[in-house]
Amino acid sequence: MFPSPQINRELSWVNVSMWRFIPILVLIQFLACQKTPTAPAVDLEEEAELIPWAQMTGKMAYSRYVYSAAGNRGYLFVIDSDSRVVRLVKQDPDIPFWDLAWKPDGSNITYVSVDENDYYQLYNIDPVSGEIAQIYSVRSANKYPAWSNDGRLAYWFHGQYGDEWHAHEVFIDNAPFFGGAGCIRSRPAWSPDGESLFIVTGNVPTEGKALHRVSLSDTIAVPLLQESTSASIGSIKAPNVSPDGTRIAFTGYVSLIDERHIWVMNTDGSDLTRLTWGHFDSNPAWSPDGNRIAFTRGRINGNIHIMNSDGSEVIQVTRNYGNYAAWIR
Repeated sequence: MFPSPQINRELSWVNVSMWRFIPILVLIQFLACQKTPTAPAVDLEEEAELIPWAQMTGKMAYSRYVYSAAGNRGYLFVIDSDSRVVRLVKQDPDIPFWDLAWKPDGSNITYVSVDENDYYQLYNIDPVSGEIAQIYSVRSANKYPAWSNDGRLAYWFHGQYGDEWHAHEVFIDNAPFFGGAGCIRSRPAWSPDGESLFIVTGNVPTEGKALHRVSLSDTIAVPLLQESTSASIGSIKAPNVSPDGTRIAFTGYVSLIDERHIWVMNTDGSDLTRLTWGHFDSNPAWSPDGNRIAFTRGRINGNIHIMNSDGSEVIQVTRNYGNYAAWIR
């Protein structure tokens, strides 16, 4: 037997109705695929598991940037040694929180990110509220912030300033300061008295790249450590001066060996000492009392470690990646 005309009409209606719903089902599936992935929860107790509280002083900020198929995400944390807690200040898919530097009064943490025009820019973030404000609104690259004890902001600048082009220069408070460098690859570092900056430069005043002490009064650059392509040290980066102003820590590598190490020397250039061996170590930061140095160990996804200022007793601090340690009292 064949279906009756009435049954055929009913089946036809069902088929047409189903086709009407297909676009709706496709739209629902599309929206589900486009939905922003939920940010993974951060376990702050796990975050604090490795922290050696007896060796911590003041507050330490650090950041993390996670690359994943579900979407990239930046995190900013603060370790508070007084309360012995780790706080998540901010997480954001668009902010990597590079090159952290505390404002001297502790009211803000300065960091580097990229704006909508793909320029590196400086931002302040309130460590309590997480409120963010861009420091300078300019169409140029601003990187490597460093605060003096009296509240002046030095940083690396590359771009148009007024009617002039300024390439690889050090600015202080949105004004040119030191323009003789051929290439600056790390943040400037203030002396505690605010009278000098330590700057990695090229061709000033000697051949090759070197770490210089530059006086704010006359901008005279005195070379302290020359890079060598064949001898002991090269690729000097990230200078950081001890709180008492007597020593400077920095990143450098032993020539022909693709490893980064932490070095220290006196701020007059004497007593050069290598503190770490056999790893990829970078971005040193002094503790507020000058007894310890924090640094990142690891080439891509590293972790924060601390050690005594003589290189002894290296202890891992973060478990799930951390970088750009910044310490304040």
